[in-house]
Amino acid sequence: MAGDIEKALAYHLKNYSPLASLVNSRIFPVRYPQNGGVPYVTYQRVSTRYLTPHGEYSMLPWVRIQVDSFAEDYETVKKIAAQVKNALDGFRGEMGSGTDTVLVFSCVPGGASDDFSDDPALCILHQDFQIMFE
Repeated sequence: MAGDIEKALAYHLKNYSPLASLVNSRIFPVRYPQNGGVPYVTYQRVSTRYLTPHGEYSMLPWVRIQVDSFAEDYETVKKIAAQVKNALDGFRGEMGSGTDTVLVFSCVPGGASDDFSDDPALCILHQDFQIMFE
């Protein structure tokens, strides 16, 4: 398998029904389109490193992906972020669909922080996940 981790992640999140019930299909790469509707989720790759066990060369990528949840109120953004975490924390197995399927060996949370946007006025919750896949 040699799929695209970002497309696989988007497919996984959009098809996780507890999250979809909160944001519908409003899950976007990097930033949301104008007039995309609220609440929504964005995702982006922050970094990639390659696992090198015992000093040996490896092509297994270990990516850090930031997933941001946006809502008009704090209670809703916390619910969305909780479902993002439920969808990803500890996930192992095939993620994605078709040629964009990847095999995930490990998916662990790497941290979270609250934020706020003034224009438009939105609550934000940033979460990082470390994903090892092929």
